[in-house]
Amino acid sequence: LKTKFETWASSKKDKISVEELNKRRLTFEEHLNSCKSKEENFPADVPVDDSADKYLTELHDQDPLPPPVASPPLPPFPPKTQLSEDWQCIPDLTHRMAVFEHLKFPDSCSPGFEASHPWAFIDPYVPEGPELESTADNGGKMYNMLDLGAVLEGKIAAFVGDSIMSQLVDAMDCELSRLIGPKNPGSMTPYKTSMAMHAVGGTHPFGLPKRDSQNAVAGIFHRGDRQMDLKEIEKLLRNKEIDVLVYNFGLHYHDMDVYAQNMTWLVKRLEQWKDEGEGGKKRWVFFRDTSAQHFMGHASGDYDFRDKHRVPDKNSPDSKVTCACMPINPATHARDDGNRNTIMATILKDYPWIKWVEFFKTTAPRYNMHQENRMAMLNDHPTCDCSHFCYMPPYWQWVIHEIYIALRDGMKE
Repeated sequence: LKTKFETWASSKKDKISVEELNKRRLTFEEHLNSCKSKEENFPADVPVDDSADKYLTELHDQDPLPPPVASPPLPPFPPKTQLSEDWQCIPDLTHRMAVFEHLKFPDSCSPGFEASHPWAFIDPYVPEGPELESTADNGGKMYNMLDLGAVLEGKIAAFVGDSIMSQLVDAMDCELSRLIGPKNPGSMTPYKTSMAMHAVGGTHPFGLPKRDSQNAVAGIFHRGDRQMDLKEIEKLLRNKEIDVLVYNFGLHYHDMDVYAQNMTWLVKRLEQWKDEGEGGKKRWVFFRDTSAQHFMGHASGDYDFRDKHRVPDKNSPDSKVTCACMPINPATHARDDGNRNTIMATILKDYPWIKWVEFFKTTAPRYNMHQENRMAMLNDHPTCDCSHFCYMPPYWQWVIHEIYIALRDGMKE
């Protein structure tokens, strides 16, 4: 950090006075000196829980996954009859600043976006509403954010997880904006200003109305964590205002034994949390399963098994390689040390009150809708991104429909 600061200061020496530079240098050093110790900055270790061993034993007793296979040739992009020839990757709100694309689609969350960019609403992987059994009770139409508002009425929902969860919350807010137009800040006040959201590190809070309502009837926010942080998750769970928890930890775990230990501890803590509501207040927990990745090098597309000679990043042997994401075989996720969903399905058999929200199945076929080559947020090296998805309204509408079904049915029980 000091080296980066001095490099920056050197580049500014002809543009900023010596006094100003020295003032900034002192401020910078004060920030460094005020940093907490490394020990305080890192989360506490999750207590070892022997009950996780039975899940690991059950997993390891299953048939092993075949060894990694060479990446198959990339198939052609879907024909133009499926995707418009005008198709472009619309960066989601989470990553727009990283790729400086936000100026290209400033209206993507406005009601007129479909009329001005019809190609963005052609998505070959999204079934038509009538094709979905779950739309039968809604006249063959998918449920949307206003329907979700009715399910969550009077409640605050925390969506906890990494940047993929952030993409989901961004998309939910965007879809809501296209449905109702510019939001009246005053109408969202009861939930947007809720201390529950800010006190636990919540970001992107927004109020959620329901049909025929101009005011917020529910609140949603995102709490960003790549892995489970004991101190932060405890802070979240001790907040009395949160009614619904939708969580995912997955892609940032690379040791599956550690993952099983962490997730076993968490579900036991959540079992206590759901019964800790004041005055018998009911709480609900949902696990959103881990999304698919599409990296070259293995039929599962998992980042951990990527071919480093064909996936460029700052540590790649060949930095000139062009990033390309590949189709995967979802069947390879039936048993894979890199498959977090198998571990979670095994654990949650003992915790049926935690309801499952499908996400992997909707992301599995979408190998050609990743952001691929983009600049990393904090570094200047290219990033081969076969994890995050471009913003495609029909896709997120489908995801919101699935979330509505999961929450509606899960909260009946």
